[in-house]
Amino acid sequence: MKSFIDRIKTDKVLFFLSVLIIGIFLVLIIRITYSYLAASINEAGNNVTMGSDKTDELKFIKGDNLVLNATSTTLPEGGANYVDSTTYSASLKANSTNNTANYTYYVYFNIPTNTINYIEENTPEVILTIRQGENTITNISGLTYGTYNGVAGFDITNKTGLFTVASNYAISSTSSTTATIQDWTFTLTYLNQGYDQSANYGNSMNVKVILSKNAQ
Repeated sequence: MKSFIDRIKTDKVLFFLSVLIIGIFLVLIIRITYSYLAASINEAGNNVTMGSDKTDELKFIKGDNLVLNATSTTLPEGGANYVDSTTYSASLKANSTNNTANYTYYVYFNIPTNTINYIEENTPEVILTIRQGENTITNISGLTYGTYNGVAGFDITNKTGLFTVASNYAISSTSSTTATIQDWTFTLTYLNQGYDQSANYGNSMNVKVILSKNAQ
């Protein structure tokens, strides 16, 4: 063995071939080892479970738009008030990892079309009442809240545009199976006044409710 090693040391061709063979051998070992480790890592990665669901579920459940069409049938002289109502809801379920979730959202209503006018000055024709659960909303910028002919709400007789009902309204959940529900009920009341309201016959109002994660 010693004489063979000495021969390699003195023979340049054998020395070169020996180095080349050793180099090829090392390269093969490295490649085989890398392939094995890569396959093991990929297999392990494919089998990893990320744990329980980490996604909260906040959603909004829409009701119908509110519509008033003033006619001799819907608002007969000496008859009852003309009422339309709808309920929109915010629903939140927490993720099953933490079983807790906290969010905020926005509530608006928009009056894109409205041709109803005052017949007698400063006497409301249409009142909007808004309740969140058992709580009545009594403050909205740009509107006047009061009680008119026994109906409490905002005078929106000739109003149009977007109005903010609530900003960053809080909702929380401590369950991944049972949702927290917050109901928003909007009620339009066309007051049947003691005077002649036929001037508004043929006129109408449309109200759209908006619940959103983001400000409008």
